[in-house]
Amino acid sequence: DMPITVIALCGTNEELAKQLAELAQSCPNENVKLIAFGFTDKIVKYIAASDLYIGKSGANSIAEPASLGVPIIVTKCITYIEKGIKNYYVRNLGGAMYIPSAKRAAMKALELAREPEKLSFYQNNLLNTPSELYNAEASADLIWQRLCELGYVEDK
Repeated sequence: DMPITVIALCGTNEELAKQLAELAQSCPNENVKLIAFGFTDKIVKYIAASDLYIGKSGANSIAEPASLGVPIIVTKCITYIEKGIKNYYVRNLGGAMYIPSAKRAAMKALELAREPEKLSFYQNNLLNTPSELYNAEASADLIWQRLCELGYVEDK
């Protein structure tokens, strides 16, 4: 089996970091290593070292891996705006996959670990996209557009 290291960045949710650290101790598969962090200012360093990013479609959450050419699996969209962001990265940029099932996302991650050449499609799409299309400013523009569509603000 292929060794896999999962880095969980939990932000200020120290309880989650603690729970994941405890979970890591009980994993029956010696090839799977789980490392949980609470708040850190080294997020970009961890993302840059990754082969794959898995998470929700928060604007900057997926802009960071995209800007580094790290393929993305989006597992969750909490708001209407995040659905639009997810669609942008999946459909427009071709640098992300949407897999809302945790089990299917894990299976896809294992498949990609075994066959890393499959990541190149997503990496190439991200690396060949001008960064101004997925940086924080582009994300803010997309959020503004969605708010205007929903009628929360008037577009100027």
